[in-house]
Amino acid sequence: MSTDSLWYEVERIKGWIRRRRIISAIKYTIYAILIIGIILHFYHIYEASQSIQVTMHRTPIIERTGFMAYKITAYPNILNPSDVSFEAKNIYVKIFVNGYYVGETFKPYLKINPGQNPETITFELNLRDLPQIAKESLASNGIIRIAFSGIITIPLKAFGIIPWQEVTVPLDILPEQEFQVSQEDISPLKLELSLVGQLHNISSEVELLKDNLQLLEERIETLEIEEIKSEIRSLREKITHISGILDIIGERTGILEERKETIDVTFEVRDLLDYALTISAGHISISPPYYESISVKENQVTISGMKKDTIYAISIEYTSYNVKTGITITAYPEELDGSVIRLPLADLEIQILDRYYLPLWGAIVRIGDVEARTDIDGKVKFYFVPVEDKTGAPITYHVEIEYAGQLFETDITVSRDSDTWAWIFRLDYP
Repeated sequence: MSTDSLWYEVERIKGWIRRRRIISAIKYTIYAILIIGIILHFYHIYEASQSIQVTMHRTPIIERTGFMAYKITAYPNILNPSDVSFEAKNIYVKIFVNGYYVGETFKPYLKINPGQNPETITFELNLRDLPQIAKESLASNGIIRIAFSGIITIPLKAFGIIPWQEVTVPLDILPEQEFQVSQEDISPLKLELSLVGQLHNISSEVELLKDNLQLLEERIETLEIEEIKSEIRSLREKITHISGILDIIGERTGILEERKETIDVTFEVRDLLDYALTISAGHISISPPYYESISVKENQVTISGMKKDTIYAISIEYTSYNVKTGITITAYPEELDGSVIRLPLADLEIQILDRYYLPLWGAIVRIGDVEARTDIDGKVKFYFVPVEDKTGAPITYHVEIEYAGQLFETDITVSRDSDTWAWIFRLDYP
């Protein structure tokens, strides 16, 4: 090889090295810009979720539905000042009356668009089931104080598709406010509580008289017979008079019926997949109504004062996806205690594939008024979906799938006895 040829080859190699360096520099610069852009995008989504605020856009309404029974409607407004939409899930709102927890409402899904998102919360309250609150209400001339608190879970999705983090937003949506109980309820409730107090005092006096009678009978051997008989007759007349008063009070209040041995019963409410199902006391009805009180904490239900030798029918209703479902259990209290009642709800999974059996990422799937986007595996889940109605019959849902401007529609039928709650749909795309 000549000297000129060697020099030419060396220069060619140097030029190739310079081009490779320039290309590498450009490539790594593009990578750095993409990484910085993704980090800024994630930060923007996170900051946007932290800026969500919940206020009350309208004064709550309290409506009387019966004796000491009220329907309360609140109007929270979820303010999203960012330009990012969020799909919130597991919205819990707890209700407090006079500082006491009385129940909660639950929504499995909520879409939060940019700007204002007005919502409605409705729950029912019966003060006869809450004696301590009823007493405090009477002491304050019929005033009750109501406050709401809760949380929203927001799954953050990169580019609106890839889930990467969940953010919990507190819902301290309404400071404690005062409401006036109807005057139609105050007077009867005062009378009932007064009669209960009188009953307690008279019962104590009866017990005292019985003790005195026993003492007199023990003194028979040391006192004159006629004197003892006179005192006994006087005591018996007083007992008869007091027993008559007790009978009258019992007729007016219904609390002097023959009492049987009672038991407090606690059970859990879950769905068919064994997930805890949060309910409120308004979802539960008990027949016959022989019990003292009912309280609900998340998915645990406690019924106090149930009669041991009585068969009860416990009905639990739940509404989701605009479908009302439920179950009725018939049993003795001791059989219910410590048990798990499963409502016919489950999580439905749908996978969307194209004509080549590849998953479609970002397809919109709707069931009723609830929609969600498929993940990178083409899958989407719908939570706490009723799989049978109140009569136990299967339910058919209309499913809409939207992708690339095209709309595909189909139906799925679910029941408690279904072999699976997962479906795969193959679209004629592309």
